[in-house]
Amino acid sequence: MAAQPATEPAPEPASARLASNLRRYPAYQAFVMPPFFVPVIVLFWNENGLDSLDIYLLQSLFALAVVLLEIPTGLLADRVGRRASLLAGSAMLVLGQAVYASGTRSACSCAARSCSRWA
Repeated sequence: MAAQPATEPAPEPASARLASNLRRYPAYQAFVMPPFFVPVIVLFWNENGLDSLDIYLLQSLFALAVVLLEIPTGLLADRVGRRASLLAGSAMLVLGQAVYASGTRSACSCAARSCSRWA
């Protein structure tokens, strides 16, 4: 009598994985990109030497980066996987926040916004 190969457990159905991801995504968003700084970011930039024109330019560059990098970051997620893409984006957000915390000049703010966009 030949030994039967061990059977692998059946893969989890896609609907169960989707439901699990949908439950976990709000927690991911809460930890990765909390909007606590949104009401005070302009005050922070003013305090660090940026005037209104600099702030508008910074926000314009960020918006332009969002438009230009949306498809390439989606392609990256398709190539390396969603999980790896989310982890890389989270790392870029941490880097951006660290630059914000350590810098006081407009160049640091621009660099921090650039890191945040790649996330």
